[in-house]
Amino acid sequence: MTKKLEKMTAHAKQLGFASIEEAKEELQNYVAKDDAAPQVWVGTYGKYNNGALVGKWLDLNQFTDYDEFVKMCKVLHIDEDDPEFMLNDFMNFPKKFYSESMISREDFDELKEFLSLTEHEQEVVGEYWEEIYEEVDMQDVLDHFAYEGNPYDYFDMLADEMFDQYTVPDILRGCFDWEKWRSQCEWDYDTTTNYVFYHK
Repeated sequence: MTKKLEKMTAHAKQLGFASIEEAKEELQNYVAKDDAAPQVWVGTYGKYNNGALVGKWLDLNQFTDYDEFVKMCKVLHIDEDDPEFMLNDFMNFPKKFYSESMISREDFDELKEFLSLTEHEQEVVGEYWEEIYEEVDMQDVLDHFAYEGNPYDYFDMLADEMFDQYTVPDILRGCFDWEKWRSQCEWDYDTTTNYVFYHK
């Protein structure tokens, strides 16, 4: 057995595996197989600085917690004594959780919470974070969700409801300044491309 192979075998045992083969077989359960899954490409700075883009896409849905994620990153780069992980790229989750120099435990836990939302809730929260402010708690975003669709359609609907409430004649509705109304509503609501939210 070569010295490198001895080191890799020792690393596998430190991680709780009987052999390198067992460790790599377990790793396959976490390698991304669906392009739509939330995932990160995990390499190392050591390999990258030596001109080698070596790593794999890992599916974040497959991990129970942060420790499991770090363990599989170590298995992926079991040939290095003390790998400094480098997340070269990411897919299908909000940018606020991505860091090239590794996801923190806190961000990983919050990301797992985000991934536990329904697909629609993820779309709503993700768009709010991207277009308005990413430091707002995800449940706070959902609690203030008002409408899905073009914001102007929602504002026009509010005006129509007001007209109906006060029985405004059609002839007067035609004189209504819709642009000014929509502009005023934009001060009263938070809007993204596809959603409207009540002000906090």
